[in-house]
Amino acid sequence: FRLLGQRINVMSILAVLVLGSGLVGERWISPGLFLITLVVMAGIVSFPGRYQLTSSGVSPNRASFRPWTDFVGWEASGNVVFLRAAGRFGSLRLYVPSGERESVEKVLKRQLKAKR
Repeated sequence: FRLLGQRINVMSILAVLVLGSGLVGERWISPGLFLITLVVMAGIVSFPGRYQLTSSGVSPNRASFRPWTDFVGWEASGNVVFLRAAGRFGSLRLYVPSGERESVEKVLKRQLKAKR
């Protein structure tokens, strides 16, 4: 699920690596740096993502916290829970394993009254 959340970053890194590896044009990334970057990126993506849902809000990672008042509603489809914000860029996608989806929905129903 972390790979889904970081897909834009992963694709950007891979694009820079492909361009710098000499496949197109001149080589400006050494093969060692190419390999180290792939290994580090795979290591970072392999750690599981954890969300913390509290009575005050949601913490999608260790560095940020969003209060429930930032969101106006939510939707769930498959393993993706979409928290809709009033602004265009304030929305948040949570990738939840199917075994934990019911408990997440229970918290969201309690905290965010409007669904869809």
